[in-house]
Amino acid sequence: MNGTIGVRGVDANIDIPVNEALQHLDMIFALRAEAQKGPFGIYGEIIYIGLSDVAEVPGLINNIHEQVDLTLVDTALSWRLVNQPRWSLDFAAGTHYSNVYERLTLNGDRAAIFQASEQFVANIGDPTSPSRKIQPVFVPVAKCTSARPLLYDCGHDLDALKI
Repeated sequence: MNGTIGVRGVDANIDIPVNEALQHLDMIFALRAEAQKGPFGIYGEIIYIGLSDVAEVPGLINNIHEQVDLTLVDTALSWRLVNQPRWSLDFAAGTHYSNVYERLTLNGDRAAIFQASEQFVANIGDPTSPSRKIQPVFVPVAKCTSARPLLYDCGHDLDALKI
C-alpha cells in the first residue's frame, strides 16, 4: 500500500509493504451469496477491510491514530445466455457501492501545549520581545447618556473620537 495522506495541505507519504500491512489489519470480512433458478440468477457480495495504526511524534501533538475502513457492496441480476456442459455465459446488470472511511485523531501533549501557551503569553506581554507580533489595541469607551437616544449619542461620541 502506498500513497499520500494529509490534513489541510500537510501531507505524509505512505509506503507499506504487504507483510507490514497485515500488522495493521483490524478486521477483514467477505461474504458472497448467489442463487439461480433456470436462466435467472441473483447475487450479492460484501467486502469489509479495517486498518489502523498509532504513531508517537515529538511536539505539541504527541500521538496520532489513523483508522481506515473500506466497504464494498455488489448486487446484480443475471441471465444465462449460453449454457454448455463445461462452460456458460451470463449477462449481469447490477450496482456497486464503495465507501472509504478515514479518521485521523491527533492527541496533544498537554504539558507541552501549556508550556507553549505560557511562553506565548509572556512574549506578548513583554514589549522588548523580538517575537512579539501583536500590538495592544486600546479602544476608548464613549460615554452615552440616557437623555438622548442611545444610537444617536454613541454614534456622535464615536465619530468625535474618529475610531
